[in-house]
Amino acid sequence: MGIDIMPKQTHTEEEVLAAILKALHDINMENAVRGEPCHSLAGQLQTRTVEHLRKLASLYHVPGYSKMNKAALAQAMAERMAEPELARHLLAAPGRHSWELFKAAAAMDLYQNDHMTPELYHGPQNICLLQLYAHEGEVYVVVPDELKQAFAVLKQEGFVKERDHKVLLLAYAEAAVSLYGVIQMDDFVALFNKQNRHKTDVDEMFQELIGHVTEDSVFCFWEDYLVNSGLEEDDFKTVELYVKHGKGKPRYIPPQDELLDYEDPGYYEETPQIEALRDYLIDFVFEDEEQAEDFVDDVYFACVMNLPGQSLTDSFKAIVENHGLKMTERQVKDIYPMMMDINNNARCWVNNGFTPSELAQQYGYAASPPLHKKTGPNDPCPCGSGKKHKKCCMFK
Repeated sequence: MGIDIMPKQTHTEEEVLAAILKALHDINMENAVRGEPCHSLAGQLQTRTVEHLRKLASLYHVPGYSKMNKAALAQAMAERMAEPELARHLLAAPGRHSWELFKAAAAMDLYQNDHMTPELYHGPQNICLLQLYAHEGEVYVVVPDELKQAFAVLKQEGFVKERDHKVLLLAYAEAAVSLYGVIQMDDFVALFNKQNRHKTDVDEMFQELIGHVTEDSVFCFWEDYLVNSGLEEDDFKTVELYVKHGKGKPRYIPPQDELLDYEDPGYYEETPQIEALRDYLIDFVFEDEEQAEDFVDDVYFACVMNLPGQSLTDSFKAIVENHGLKMTERQVKDIYPMMMDINNNARCWVNNGFTPSELAQQYGYAASPPLHKKTGPNDPCPCGSGKKHKKCCMFK
């Protein structure tokens, strides 16, 4: 694929954000009930199909549900769901972000959040904990009054505090295996206790988290370690290597809000090195931004999981082949150094979350040297024109 010397059209951050928020608003409108918000549980349940209500009535053990018409079924369901014990069971289901959404909506008559995505409300709405309404061009989240009352009772009993603790434990586990790959359970407990007033111990941590280990979970256990589930594929043989090469190195511990960003297994910090490669790929290699984003993701996580003795160059070549790129000599000279720069600033599992550059500064040795010292594509052009290098002399 040849170099396109004419940069593609770009958009400002404000334009991109506005487009994202508009798309989210449209999606949320589609997932909402049209009309004035209803605050009664029976009224909200009336908006569901009979099939949906009967399925839930079976799960919630509503007697005689199969012979009820829709109105009677909605009323019987409302009475059953308002019982604090069933509410306790239902509120144990949502994940951290959905749980925070429910608590926020339960504190208000009409809750709005322009940044709300479907995965936050889909689960709670499916089990009738809340309902979205589209009214006069706005989207509102409404927790029915009966569930608010049940929630208030549970809060007095300490359920909410305990639920917050369990949700946070799960979030820390998912974040830890994304950032570190492997972490000893004692170290995990120390990390959690350092950043939270409600403490835990290894026994509670294990008992709480083991119930979340499924085929789809991002973590699992191996001996006394909490491990990224991707390392299970080789019967945990690689785990021992990460433990061996990470031994004696300090652990990178970001503030809690930054650490919990890693709860998303696809998350990573946006660095200048990542931005430089992504911009280059968008401007001169790929047809669209999604292809460039996928390529950058593959490069970054190859760096994160790389072990001493493994060839990063071979990994990079495999990524290039997997994306079907046939690069010119000039592109090879431009892209490979950028990938190595990403590696030097990637939060590597073998370094307990520190980047090679950070460890080099701590211990006074050199990280893998960048393979180029030349001006980057987004740096000011050395000719002094004031333009970006890629829009001026980069290809002369």
